[in-house]
Amino acid sequence: MHESELIVGLDKLQSKSVKKDGVIYTPLHIVDAMIDMVAPTPAMSIIEPSCGHGIFLVRLLSYMNKHHNLAGSELYEWFKNQVTAIDISDTTIQELNVILSLYFFKHHAIEITTFDNVITSDSLFCDTKRYDLAIGNPPYIRTKNLDAENELTRQLQVKYCRQQSILDNLRI
Repeated sequence: MHESELIVGLDKLQSKSVKKDGVIYTPLHIVDAMIDMVAPTPAMSIIEPSCGHGIFLVRLLSYMNKHHNLAGSELYEWFKNQVTAIDISDTTIQELNVILSLYFFKHHAIEITTFDNVITSDSLFCDTKRYDLAIGNPPYIRTKNLDAENELTRQLQVKYCRQQSILDNLRI
């Protein structure tokens, strides 16, 4: 079983909903097309701000191996130093660490159990550096599905809206 199949299987098992959590899983052919389109290089700093089980990360690793001949510890060092992956779910991040460990062991004979660049956080509110490339498929939650009294809604308004009414105007 390839890691991509494992990721798709885990995604199907999750109880997150499209309406409540904004979860939309990206088909593999679209992931590959997006990565091919942006043609990342080893010099780029990359963020995946809503990484989930890491379909973009695994395919990005495969891309770097195939197109830039990064392999083994060199690929791991590149990943550790150039890529930041964030997800709001601690359980998903723990599962992603296992998937990445399997990837590096299976394809590059490297035993790694934790990845300091794979972080549990809300990427809308965590402090991050500037990146050359952001790739992924963020959650899609219509603003009308947000509770106006919810703390997250208030935080979004404070951080991203210049006027209180902007978020209200976006309710579609």
